[in-house]
Amino acid sequence: EYIEGNQAILDQSLALKWIHENAEHFGGDNNRITLFGAFYAANLVGYQLLYKPSWPYFHNVILNSGSPINLGKNTLSGNLASNRAKFFLKETLGCREGSLINCARKIKATNLIMASRSFLLNKMSLNNKQTFTFLQSAFGPVVDGRIFKDSSIRSLRLGNYKHCNI
Repeated sequence: EYIEGNQAILDQSLALKWIHENAEHFGGDNNRITLFGAFYAANLVGYQLLYKPSWPYFHNVILNSGSPINLGKNTLSGNLASNRAKFFLKETLGCREGSLINCARKIKATNLIMASRSFLLNKMSLNNKQTFTFLQSAFGPVVDGRIFKDSSIRSLRLGNYKHCNI
């Protein structure tokens, strides 16, 4: 199973594929698709630059106040992501060891989102707004060996990203 961040990348990639395949029906040109993101959304656009299956579906990106370079700070190892998720489930949602996944599955999506925001503000940032700005999301994409094989910084250094107008 993928955690929140990796699933978002897959969902976005499917949306890009749909846009690419259907642009003509809405007066668009699928050879001129540009992704735009501001602040945290720019980070998400940056991940699409690193996720090779998305590359055929866009041709340019605009990153406003965020970039794949920022993502290097937020890329989590599998172990760190797992520990963070366990801590979140126990400390914020009151789930107990052994039933963490079953507990999480019973929680309504809106409650899970609100709990995630509370977790980020109260448990992770320690009321430090600079830390909050740095983290932006408690659960970002994870280097899992399937969706992302390397951190964003390493991928950029190795040239493993879509080379396009940025």
